Amino acid sequence: MPLDMPVERLLIDIGNTTLGYCHESDLKHKAHVSVPHGNYEIENLLEQIYSKKPFDEILLASVYKSDLTEDVLQWSKAKKLSCRVAASQSKKHGLVNGYTDFEQL
Repeated sequence: MPLDMPVERLLIDIGNTTLGYCHESDLKHKAHVSVPHGNYEIENLLEQIYSKKPFDEILLASVYKSDLTEDVLQWSKAKKLSCRVAASQSKKHGLVNGYTDFEQL
């Protein structure tokens, strides 16, 4: 990809009961989708999203089971796409996590 080309990112938030996603370029339109867990295979969902609007990178945040995160990582690796996973920390840049067990956030 040329250096002057913008990077299209897919943002994914995996919660305890739903998975939300949107393309970063669609944030200003608040165009996001939320689907319940268990009604899909994550690889199939990612393929559907990718076929409609390809992306170069995934930014992932998850509080759900690590195996679902691993599935996203494996899918992105197979597609040769970057996938960055947010990790909760006790404090960073002057912000303090209010959870006693910060990894719960």
